[in-house]
Amino acid sequence: MDQKTVVCIFNINDEREPEERLALAARRAFGIDASPVTWELLRGKKGKPFFLHHPELFLSISHSGPYWVCALSGERVGVDIQARTRKRGESREEAETRLSRMAERHFEPEESDYVENGRAGTPYQRFFEIWAAKESYVKYTGQGIDGSFGQFSTAPEDGNIIRNRLPWTAEGVWFWKEDIGENYVLCVCTRKEKPVQVEWITD
Repeated sequence: MDQKTVVCIFNINDEREPEERLALAARRAFGIDASPVTWELLRGKKGKPFFLHHPELFLSISHSGPYWVCALSGERVGVDIQARTRKRGESREEAETRLSRMAERHFEPEESDYVENGRAGTPYQRFFEIWAAKESYVKYTGQGIDGSFGQFSTAPEDGNIIRNRLPWTAEGVWFWKEDIGENYVLCVCTRKEKPVQVEWITD
């Protein structure tokens, strides 16, 4: 199995069943041509999905707004997509204040500091980058969102900044993010630094 990670982005309203999307993604990503019925999903105790008939392939699924996203790899993987949102009538400055307070309550201190004082983007942008990284991490580990969510840090260990398509390391794993337009951020978590290929499925 090729060690790359492939992220396939679908329109959530494309009328496909998840198994149909996964079959198409596997064919595009790894040349695996198998019927959608063989892509049956099961879930572990905390909800992490796995393939019943394709144990050689690992996956993670996320969706937000118009996007349905899956990451496929020959190794464990986690993916998350987050919408950068504001409350109705809330200004950007008000959102930044609210999200900075949320980061203080729910993030590890290094992450909260990164949201407030990072050198790239705005606190508003950095909050959702860290949130997507944290969710991709708990999907990678399979632990899900639980009481430990604020006890690990996905902020870059080297004190660097988070940039599009430039991987960074934290918690002994690697993260990779890409902005999807202005309003969404996608993050992938893998065991080691490896290429991440993004495929938009529009047919």
